[in-house]
Amino acid sequence: LPQWMTSLQEVKEEKLAWIVIDIDSPTLCIVSASLSLWDVAGYAPEYALGRNYRFLLPKIHQRCRAVNDPELFKLEEQTVDTAPSRTVLLFESPDRKPYWAVVIWEPHPPR
Repeated sequence: LPQWMTSLQEVKEEKLAWIVIDIDSPTLCIVSASLSLWDVAGYAPEYALGRNYRFLLPKIHQRCRAVNDPELFKLEEQTVDTAPSRTVLLFESPDRKPYWAVVIWEPHPPR
């Protein structure tokens, strides 16, 4: 298992919202999500899988930019050759309650 996966196994039962993003995908889709994403964020992991992560961002553009801009830039500028990494972003539930979530990305191994 990749290193981030083994560390996530340890916190799976915790109330920690996390998502894993496929940076090889042109849409930066979510490929894995914690079970607690439903409780913390109001979204079921099944709903989030395969979607671009941006639907989780705050709907008020100024709030999103003020908090997330440096990390969003880092995330969206990743390349396939980049080492695995993680960050924390401010997200928002459907009823606009803010919460923090760990975002993990890792390039796929060469095929």
